[in-house]
Amino acid sequence: MVECPTCREETQLNVLGVSSLPNNLAVAIIRQVKDPEASNQAVTRKRNPRTISESVVSSKDNLSMKRQLQAGFSSLEDLETEFKNEIQELSKNIQYTIEKKIEDLVKKREGLGQQIKEILDNKLKNHEK
Repeated sequence: MVECPTCREETQLNVLGVSSLPNNLAVAIIRQVKDPEASNQAVTRKRNPRTISESVVSSKDNLSMKRQLQAGFSSLEDLETEFKNEIQELSKNIQYTIEKKIEDLVKKREGLGQQIKEILDNKLKNHEK
C-alpha cells in the first residue's frame, strides 16, 4: 500500500510497482475533468516548484523526448526551407507580372501617343486649308 502525500489516499501497487502509478500531470488532468472547481483551487494554492515526479525522470524518457524534439525541429527546418523557396518563387512571379504589365502600359502609351500625334496632325492640316 502507498499513500498519496497530497490527498492521503491509499493505493495498492500492482506488479509494476511505483512506475504503474499516474504522474502528477495525469492526476491533475483527471481532477480537472472530474471537478473543474477543484482544479481552480489547486492552481491558486502555492506549489512546490519541484515535486518528486518532476525531479526523477528516467534517462530513457529524456532520450526519447530529445529525439522527438530533434525530429520536430528537423521537420520544422524542412518546412521553413520549403516555405522560403515558395515565397521566393512567388516573389519572382509577382515581379515578372509587374514588369510585364509595365511593358504593356508603356506600349499602350506609345500607341496612344502616336494616335494623338496623328489626330493633331490631321487637325492642323484641316485648319491650314
